Amino acid sequence: MIKGRKFFITGGAGFIGSNLINRIFQENYVIVYDNFLVIP
Repeated sequence: MIKGRKFFITGGAGFIGSNLINRIFQENYVIVYDNFLVIP
């Protein structure tokens, strides 16, 4: 597993982004960006 790295993740509120964050945030520095676009 990757440890001690910095990550910038876009789309962090989505399914793939949130699962990726859950896997890497404990051993790394993670910045998450999402625009929370809601389409009616």
